[in-house]
Amino acid sequence: MTATAAIRVDGHRRWILDLPANPLLSLNQRLHWGDKSRRTKQWRDDTTILARQARIPHLDRIAVRLDHWPRDRRRRDRDNLVPVLKACIDGLVTAGVVDDDNPDRVRAELPVIHEPRASRDVLWLLYVDEVLA
Repeated sequence: MTATAAIRVDGHRRWILDLPANPLLSLNQRLHWGDKSRRTKQWRDDTTILARQARIPHLDRIAVRLDHWPRDRRRRDRDNLVPVLKACIDGLVTAGVVDDDNPDRVRAELPVIHEPRASRDVLWLLYVDEVLA
């Protein structure tokens, strides 16, 4: 797990969090509530830790995007990754990056699924952008 320091993109700050390959959360899964809770907590906790390591300051508004490089070329529906994105956003709230995850504070984009990369089995990047009012 790694986090980048703030970089400037189009006049605002961006942080990139390299998330670990935790067990997947998907809208299509039918998990026992305990398993779902453990997986959700792991995504949330890892995001909280990375956001703190990256020293992301408290921001009034943010935009968040989750990018995923799967391990194979099977077809995937990006909507199914929304539970991972939601857990990551909750982790940003826990880290104090933003006060709440309501639409006034957080603009969440649908996850992006890329072609597989040979260099890593699974890669998840979470982009956190400062949104200027």
